[in-house]
Amino acid sequence: MRYDKATACQFCAIGQSLEVEPESCQGKPRCLWSNTSRHLPLVGGHTNCHSPYNALSVAILGRANQLITSFHAQPGDLLLVATDFRGKPHPQYPFWDAATAANPIQLCEDLALLPYLAEAGLCDAGKDISMGELLAPC
Repeated sequence: MRYDKATACQFCAIGQSLEVEPESCQGKPRCLWSNTSRHLPLVGGHTNCHSPYNALSVAILGRANQLITSFHAQPGDLLLVATDFRGKPHPQYPFWDAATAANPIQLCEDLALLPYLAEAGLCDAGKDISMGELLAPC
């Protein structure tokens, strides 16, 4: 599968000062394409050095031939929840972490499923539920 529709990335880095020690970035998300033949230009971002904590987020920008959007959802649509069970609960926060220790190539291949499903006409509606609080007591 292809993952070559990405064209650039943006970042948001926040912390307690302008000087961030490399140790404080351990376990933070990497740019997913950093270890592939596709190196993306960094085209912008945001920094904040007045936060009580350190955090990093990355947004990948790109092109799409077909969109998967919540606006296309219709009554009676089949509902599918896709989860990467190769991850584990984050040790400090109530999040499922399937990215920070994952192989970047595998992440790219996993993400390539979305444009494949859209372009094949197999899916046209969707919603990111990564923070959807779907965890329930067993």
